[in-house]
Amino acid sequence: MAEATLPSIRLYNEFPEVWDDLPFKVRTHLGEFLERLQRDPFDEGLQAESEVNPPFFATRFAPGYTVYWTLGFPPNASIERPPEPETIDILSIRRDKDVDHQNESPSPGV
Repeated sequence: MAEATLPSIRLYNEFPEVWDDLPFKVRTHLGEFLERLQRDPFDEGLQAESEVNPPFFATRFAPGYTVYWTLGFPPNASIERPPEPETIDILSIRRDKDVDHQNESPSPGV
């Protein structure tokens, strides 16, 4: 996918509060994941790492954390020649309940 045509990433309304509560390492992993997703949302490796429940995807991006996302296409998109997505919509970030998060700090050096 050419850099000029990278899809925009749209974040859900509560994202800023969730971001503030994420440990620094998890923020780093999330940033790396979003860059990878934006570069090529159709990457076979990325698709293999994701649980697919069309039109939604769930991807574990860090130990104990999953991001839920979907792709937004232009209106009137042709089925015969699928277009590149216009947006990547981040729907939610969830912390797995079965992972111990007690030793995580919300920011670097804390």
